[in-house]
Amino acid sequence: MSTIHPVTDVRRQRRVLAILVVSAVLIWIDSTVLGIALERLADPVHGLGATPGQLQWALGIYSLLFATALFLAGALGDRYGHRTILMLGLLIFGLASAWAAWAGGPVALILARALMGLGGALIMPPSMAIIGWVFPPERRAGAIAVWGSSAGVGVAVGPVLGGLLIDHFWWGSVFTINLPIVAFGLVGAALVLPNPRSPQRRRLDPLGLGLSTLGLLGVSYGLIEGGHQGGWDRWQVWASIGAGLVLLAGFIFSEWREDQPSFDPRLFRNRRFAAGNFTLAIVFLTLTGQSFYLAFYYQGARGMSALAAGLMSLPAATGVIIGSQLGARLAARFGVARVSGTAVLVLAACFELNLLYDVNTSLVWIGIVGGAVGLSIGMTTAPTTAAIMATLPLDRMGAGSAVNNALRQVGSVLGVAVLGTIVSSTYQHAIAPSLGGLPDAAGTSAEATRHVAGTLHRPELVQAANDAFIHAMHVAAGVAGGIVLVGAIVLLLAFRETRRVPEDQQEKVPVEI
Repeated sequence: MSTIHPVTDVRRQRRVLAILVVSAVLIWIDSTVLGIALERLADPVHGLGATPGQLQWALGIYSLLFATALFLAGALGDRYGHRTILMLGLLIFGLASAWAAWAGGPVALILARALMGLGGALIMPPSMAIIGWVFPPERRAGAIAVWGSSAGVGVAVGPVLGGLLIDHFWWGSVFTINLPIVAFGLVGAALVLPNPRSPQRRRLDPLGLGLSTLGLLGVSYGLIEGGHQGGWDRWQVWASIGAGLVLLAGFIFSEWREDQPSFDPRLFRNRRFAAGNFTLAIVFLTLTGQSFYLAFYYQGARGMSALAAGLMSLPAATGVIIGSQLGARLAARFGVARVSGTAVLVLAACFELNLLYDVNTSLVWIGIVGGAVGLSIGMTTAPTTAAIMATLPLDRMGAGSAVNNALRQVGSVLGVAVLGTIVSSTYQHAIAPSLGGLPDAAGTSAEATRHVAGTLHRPELVQAANDAFIHAMHVAAGVAGGIVLVGAIVLLLAFRETRRVPEDQQEKVPVEI
């Protein structure tokens, strides 16, 4: 088995980083582009007539498979080479994108999205591991910051191109964006990327993969279905959540007993590693939930076109790009606690500002808040990720990055499940008094209520639907702000004594072999 040492040629380092950024942009595009299509997918005439629960699954299943397969991706990269696994992920992602573009119904779309999540999972850990092998310690934080800024590019490109395509073509065209990027990434990876492997061959972990996947499926099913199919008083809902939690506990226990697990819980013995990952998971949880309700706010409550809604993502995308670079530089001078901790506090405040949104709120003001959100994300994600990776030995970066990315995706799964369910269940309770004897199906979502209102020529019902949705959005935003505040406190406490020291003097996680 071969081992690749850090690359000294700066020009080659830049080419490697460029290919990795393109691959990461692909994932970020897909994580945002579906939000633009949600309103159309819910349309029974021009879309698939998907229910709110099906839309949550279409969003959540991607993150769920992404999260659980990440546990395996790091081990596969260490064993077979990180470039090999990255290229396999790109290929799977491209095939699944084509399936999603021409899916014939909600179930087919959900399955295609699951396969896309699997492909994405095989891209992320190899990317971080290749950065760790190619870049020396003094350049690694900057490379991670550039790689992290790909989030801003994806957040900007995905919604805008997606909105443009939806306004002129069918909803599935949003997934065709991925195809040329996959082709470019495959060619670039084959020509430019090294294929590093870990000197320690870790065994694959099918038991862990099964327990984590089924556990997250159980928890997600209970949370999503409890808000849509008859409420929380059914035993099936709580049995699903309970079974999921038991399976996840079994997963942690089984991984703890392994000498070289794919998901290593022993890494969490380091306070900063644990706190940093917790806060990043919290950030992604709330952002995914926010993207869910803002998609319906822009196109449903405000009646904006898909392209106009996509353009509203540009301030946040710009903020992420600027924040990633600015945050890395400021953290090098002032430390993670002062920079990222403050950024997370600002993010919490931005969620609370969502409570001021209604159907007439100035789009300029919303854009300013969105820019602050993006800046906070960038200044949190890049410095915190670099600090997390600094706690890992070089030969554990593949596994460590899998943990880091997996917990972000778990946060995304729970964000869709928790905040999406809060929006849906709150809306259903708020709209019920206005339905006046109409079928229960008319109150399942704001889109369903507006469709019935149009059929019956009842404009007052449209206003009632908008009011109920805005109320539901406010409730979800308030909960999200409180959750983010907890993440800020945890990060501040864990990194409050952090000083910028040479990486070879930083605390490393003890790894049992």
